[in-house]
Amino acid sequence: MSRAIVTSRKQVRHDFVRAHTLKELTREDSLFFLRKDLEQRRVEQLMHVSEEKLVAIHTVTGGAPLALKLVVAQARFLDLDVVLRRLRNAGSKLYLFIYRQSWEQLSLVAQKILIYQQPVQSGEIVHGHTPRQI
Repeated sequence: MSRAIVTSRKQVRHDFVRAHTLKELTREDSLFFLRKDLEQRRVEQLMHVSEEKLVAIHTVTGGAPLALKLVVAQARFLDLDVVLRRLRNAGSKLYLFIYRQSWEQLSLVAQKILIYQQPVQSGEIVHGHTPRQI
């Protein structure tokens, strides 16, 4: 018997799948998560941020761990108040907004690299080259 863990934002409905739904982090857990993330990433801009600002991050993200991490990542390059204001305006389209902001921070070359990256099958020829030549 084989087992695998699959994560998805959409519910997977198969008789061989055992689903476990995770909820958002509590305020206390979000603050702990944020502090540890800031410490591990050594984000100097936010190391001494007030608890009030950390609570604001939790509130805007709804305690979603990925959203918390993305806010921290954006706050390395953008003012935290600007990031939070933009997120509040994003409303229910939080992930689309966060990824769009991150996308727009990339150079045109980096965007093109990500666009043109694709899984290559063994023996497949891409732009005149085999996978080994790429």
